[in-house]
Amino acid sequence: NTVVALYPGIYTPPLPPEATVQQEDYLYLASNVTPSGKTPDKNAYILNLQQVGGYLDGQALNGTAGANEPKQQLDVNPIACAHLVNHSSTCKNVYVEAFSWSDVVFDDNNNDESTYYSIPNERRRDGSPWYYQGSTVVTFEEETGGTVCGAAFVATKNIPRGDELFLHYGLNPPYPSWAKDWYTEG
Repeated sequence: NTVVALYPGIYTPPLPPEATVQQEDYLYLASNVTPSGKTPDKNAYILNLQQVGGYLDGQALNGTAGANEPKQQLDVNPIACAHLVNHSSTCKNVYVEAFSWSDVVFDDNNNDESTYYSIPNERRRDGSPWYYQGSTVVTFEEETGGTVCGAAFVATKNIPRGDELFLHYGLNPPYPSWAKDWYTEG
């Protein structure tokens, strides 16, 4: 039950609570194109956050640290490496625990802030469509407020140093093209 990695990425929230009152008037658009610009079936780095709602796009913040690109999340937070965890349905040794950063980060004036690592998640604010409210499209604006959620990969057992981390991705048919070889239907 030890946190071994954090999942870096841009957080796309679910429909806001007020939008779920009249389902027929609201249509969630955020699943059509992810923050990295790919459709979810072409993006192997989408992590659904079932406990808190919404999803993380791990590809959106994983730059190559080139001259004109942002640093990789590993450069600013060395445990932000959960997007590198591989799939195994038989050798899984981690599970995902979704959370709200506001529940785990606290203001403590007694500690030196230079000892803290960067939070490897940010809230989506790219101006893309979020949902329809009647005939009006609500978008992810630059200054969208609200909670930022993240995901921790937690060890299911003692994992010796140097062992690979595995997660059962839990996908159901129809499988995306990037995962078809991992599953056998039948």
